[in-house]
Amino acid sequence: MKKCFCPAFILSLALCAGPSPLGAQEHTNCLGLGFMPISAGSFWMGADESDRYALADESPRHRVEISRDFYIGKSEVTQKHWEKIMGSNPSRHQYEDAPVDSVSHEDALLFIEKLNDWCGSVDPPHRLPTEAEWEYVARSGTDTRYFFGDSPENLGKYAFYGENSYGRSQRAGDKAYGPSELYDVYGNLAEWVGDWYDPSYYLTSPVIDPRGPASGSRRVLRGCDYMSTDVECRSSARFNREPDFQASTVGLRLALEMEP
Repeated sequence: MKKCFCPAFILSLALCAGPSPLGAQEHTNCLGLGFMPISAGSFWMGADESDRYALADESPRHRVEISRDFYIGKSEVTQKHWEKIMGSNPSRHQYEDAPVDSVSHEDALLFIEKLNDWCGSVDPPHRLPTEAEWEYVARSGTDTRYFFGDSPENLGKYAFYGENSYGRSQRAGDKAYGPSELYDVYGNLAEWVGDWYDPSYYLTSPVIDPRGPASGSRRVLRGCDYMSTDVECRSSARFNREPDFQASTVGLRLALEMEP
């Protein structure tokens, strides 16, 4: 069995069994979106050198420490929640309980600004997760290509991707959740994170709480989408687009700071 680094997730992990020391419970925000508590910890970020599918920007594999507990959305932001805040629905695929799609990074930041105003002091501030936080949660204490192992044979249990999506996004939460109790970490929609993109960032990334370059021309997307191949759904896979890019394959997942 491969070596495992064990963040103390709210759910005991199959490879890193043990209760969470947080004592924190799932949080529901003012819109009814659920968030899972994730505790601080460390992991190996990026692709293992033996992964023949890895692209250059997934290397070098490097140690990262997430120094603060945080919450992350159980699912991607849905259309009904987006519409309540923004007053309109930009999605190409519109149906009940579907994740909102066709939103740019700029749109996502505007939504978060308005959501924080809407919720006021009821919730901690909403934000996009960092790229490191996203991979930390996606890996859930594993260092294999997927949180369930190196083979993609079980991907369809957890993800809507090119092999089973029928060419469109599907309802949030229709697939099994992963070990961190999140839906659609792989598949359905690719998710904006907070970081600017630099293909060589991993060469200089700080160990503690990396947040990406200070500036850039492209933003990072994580997680594969309903058109992706299984190779594109690996935990280390990175994508990037201009901040104003919109597509029916792109959405977002939110994070919250955990109160001290």
